Amino acid sequence: MTPASELEGRPFDPFCENSVLAAIHDLADYTHSKAMSEAVTEGKWKPELLITLGKVGLPRYAHFIARHRNDSDAVVRQAVAVGLGLIDNDAITIPVLVELLSQGDAKKDFDVRWESAHSLQAIAARKGLASVQGRLQRLLEDPDSMTAVLAGGVLASAGDPRGVATLRTLAGHRNAKIRQEALLWLASVRDRRLKDVAEHRLRDESLAVRACAIYMLGMLGDSTLIPELEQAAREAIEYEKELRAKTGATDERYGLYAFDPRETLEEAIGLARKGTGK
Repeated sequence: MTPASELEGRPFDPFCENSVLAAIHDLADYTHSKAMSEAVTEGKWKPELLITLGKVGLPRYAHFIARHRNDSDAVVRQAVAVGLGLIDNDAITIPVLVELLSQGDAKKDFDVRWESAHSLQAIAARKGLASVQGRLQRLLEDPDSMTAVLAGGVLASAGDPRGVATLRTLAGHRNAKIRQEALLWLASVRDRRLKDVAEHRLRDESLAVRACAIYMLGMLGDSTLIPELEQAAREAIEYEKELRAKTGATDERYGLYAFDPRETLEEAIGLARKGTGK
């Protein structure tokens, strides 16, 4: 497992285990919206059909999808976040997605919150930064740090310097998970001016954070950083050995079993050689 593979596996896809519903998703158009909404109301295939409604439904179906945002099943709430990111009705989708992003437990509800951020990121890419900027900037100082890091991540990916500044700060947060997420969002910005943020985390007490810092340096697309990446990976491997021998090293703050530093280095070098940074 590496930071890249972790990110690759995050997007919610309920269709991979049901070929019939996958075919419906591929072939459905807006004329099937009523039948799908009726099936959802009856409790049938809610996650899959809510996403398909987001893909093909007319804008008014955003109301129907949003109605399920407080469903007791987190998988359904995830589907709501995905579906609202697909349908075109900003007056409904953006405030509900912001609500989903900023509510719930940082760990238990992380998948729903991250998916909401991912959908807001997609809306900003389609409609421009201004479509989400006002609502998300208000969350940058939120007392819940996961809310701040997700809001900052969406804004940073859309080119808002306040989002980048917030992630810079949160990359030094006391909680390892927050540091990790801040680095992953900053990695997607691919701005070489942010190199120092990653470098400061190469000797983090959390091995997972170190891996994210190595990944972020690779994402900068600068082949001259390869020696630094190799050195950081060597130190991470030695640190990994120390942690394995240390009593209590399974504590979450050490991130011992989250990522493989060897695989992370290999991927980071490949990314650095591509030269895709700014």
